[in-house]
Amino acid sequence: MTEDAKFYVYASCILLLIGVIGFIANIGNIYLIHLSKTIQCSYGYICVSHSIAEALNSFIACGCPIFITLFDQSLTDSTVTYVIGEAAMGICVLTSHMCLYKALNRFVAITKPFAYRKLFSHESVMCGIIALWTVCVLHSCVGFIDGCYFAFDPEYMYWYFVDTVCGHFLGFYIDLLYSCLIMMIVIALDLTTLILLITFRNRSAHQRQALQSTRCHFLRSILRDDNAPSWNACFLPLAITDIIGALAEFLNDDFCLGAL
Repeated sequence: MTEDAKFYVYASCILLLIGVIGFIANIGNIYLIHLSKTIQCSYGYICVSHSIAEALNSFIACGCPIFITLFDQSLTDSTVTYVIGEAAMGICVLTSHMCLYKALNRFVAITKPFAYRKLFSHESVMCGIIALWTVCVLHSCVGFIDGCYFAFDPEYMYWYFVDTVCGHFLGFYIDLLYSCLIMMIVIALDLTTLILLITFRNRSAHQRQALQSTRCHFLRSILRDDNAPSWNACFLPLAITDIIGALAEFLNDDFCLGAL
């Protein structure tokens, strides 16, 4: 076996492992939310939508490159690959927006509890989720403009924006800077929420028990969300951190439910 063949095999195995674990972990999240009556609320709906987006991201970003590389590299310049690339671009932005939506949900629940029911009612959350998925579709459509492609290179096995003015703009300002901005906002919101939770420790026993449950759900989700917006900036290491976060959410759910 040549060195190039070994590289393709090793890289494909790594992508397959990441994709399978990420897909299963996020499907597991959806299943646990289905089992947990306590989280079948507006926050739970956002979590389900986020997990669906992450599962699609794992499948598209990891599964499709393996098929193209190992079975038919002629698909690299085909319409099918361009469609897959634009879908991946839109879903990456969607996962970032979902992280921000979840962080905002947690922040409002702590800082504006009386306004929370109105701002994050069932109807409001459904409209918000539909709006975020619509933005995802529109962002994907931008990639079909000539010179704005998000493509896959089977030789080095990575996704890239084409070397054009539009490609540079999407890659630097949207994929990198915009994603990093969302990440910083999410971290700021979650840190503020966490600090407010800690300051409530001197309350009654009943309130502390409820607070313990809230902290558990908060910490479980923050493990995952603060890494996901950076997926676009560096795929492989942050794909791994996102999977670790999803697994943490999956494995810690029983503990969280026990606290309830």
